[in-house]
Amino acid sequence: MHGSRTWAAVFFFLLTTFSVASWSIEIQWYTPQVAEFDFSGDKLTQQWQQLHIEDRYALPTAESIKQRFTSNQKIQQVYAELAKQSDISAYYQNGEMNFAAMTAALLDTSRLLHSGKLEQAYAAGNKLGHFGLYVASQALYINTFFLEENLQKRDASFKYIVDNISAAEEIEPNDLSFQFMHIYALGRYVETKEFSMDMLAYYNLMNSSTKQLTKENHAHLGANLIRAAFWAQGSVKSPFLSRMRFGSTPARSIEHFDKILTEQPNTIIGHYTYADNLIKMGKNPDDQIKELEKAVAIKPWDVNSALSSQLAAKQLKSLQSQRKIASK
Repeated sequence: MHGSRTWAAVFFFLLTTFSVASWSIEIQWYTPQVAEFDFSGDKLTQQWQQLHIEDRYALPTAESIKQRFTSNQKIQQVYAELAKQSDISAYYQNGEMNFAAMTAALLDTSRLLHSGKLEQAYAAGNKLGHFGLYVASQALYINTFFLEENLQKRDASFKYIVDNISAAEEIEPNDLSFQFMHIYALGRYVETKEFSMDMLAYYNLMNSSTKQLTKENHAHLGANLIRAAFWAQGSVKSPFLSRMRFGSTPARSIEHFDKILTEQPNTIIGHYTYADNLIKMGKNPDDQIKELEKAVAIKPWDVNSALSSQLAAKQLKSLQSQRKIASK
């Protein structure tokens, strides 16, 4: 699932843009209309497992940052060059990284993200370079998926995330968070596209990446949801080719959704995603409504889950209205 960029290209890429894509996009930032969430002090780390139930993003610690930095010469080179371009003395000076300071900054950035300060989280994450890229990408993803309605801007943002994460994967190819964010954003980019030969490379990548990620991490909720959604959408867009090439069938998708959500039911976006794909596959409205009711019954724990709940509630209201009209 890694790109074909040479290290030299990636190095220039990171050197000139602080770990963001070499092309730029115009981002319209929105303020999520959700309840306030308090992640001050130890509240963030105490809730970390719940906050990252879908993506399995590991809690940053001084020890984990130290291990990543000291064992990877490419990361060291990136920060050495970043120090020439910007004042990052708060956490890096003279070839040495202050791991405690970097960890504290990453946690503060996560506080911004989970409380809904998306633009601030994006800026703070990018300022932290390679180690902050995942949180910055999360902020842009949430802003785009839930709040941006313009299709062209959505496509541009998801593609932008994919390009950034692809570069990061060249530096840390075994990083689970980067692998997940890659297919997460790519999945959103692909889902609005027709199944065509022009898009086949993307579909091949989605298939191989989700297969590998779920094989190596059986219980990874987010990756399993993406794989089930991939099978559902393929079975709708191009039933024959998708079945022959990827094994995509409605039954396979439904079986996978049922399995993963039985094992890990406390996911708002999981139940919403299942319902959304049941709708796309034209399945029983009762099943669609059941999954949406499960989604809205779960109490949100941060901005991402709150926006997921709003999305599920909106879809549930629409289905109930349709049923009411049909019954007259």
